[in-house]
Amino acid sequence: MAVCADVFTKVKPNKYKGTVGNNGKVDSRETITSICVSFLTDEAIEIDGQLKPRYASFWATASLGTPDYPSNLRKFLKAWIPSLKDSDLATFDADKLIGRGAYLTITHSTDVAGKRWANVMGAMTPPKGASIPQIPADFVRHKDKGDAPAAAATQPKSAFPENDSAPF
Repeated sequence: MAVCADVFTKVKPNKYKGTVGNNGKVDSRETITSICVSFLTDEAIEIDGQLKPRYASFWATASLGTPDYPSNLRKFLKAWIPSLKDSDLATFDADKLIGRGAYLTITHSTDVAGKRWANVMGAMTPPKGASIPQIPADFVRHKDKGDAPAAAATQPKSAFPENDSAPF
């Protein structure tokens, strides 16, 4: 069980620029924008002597695709929020995911340096009556990391209403 604690984008150079994709077209994009949907789980981990919620993330290209050619992000969101309709995605506001509970499927992988990562493979709506973790008051969103003390006081403290049909 987890709660969405942060959503942010990251722009990086396109390492596939100039290569031919599966569609037979040359990739001419200079950069690729990725989106990270970050979750805090109900499991605890000790960091510097304090118990903190465990952290896991879902990364995808920051594109919703189309209903006929859905992106991984669109598939992820529709699996997590079954009531979400394609028309809801027209006004997609990723920040509205913050505070929403999720039942996660997580895999672990180790990078070349030996660091182990928890990767979210999928999310589902939590069962009715499930206890959803809360976002700690001292949690700092990625966009606010340069101004940590002020940012901690502005974090959402309540879960997204589970009876809402769509978050957008």
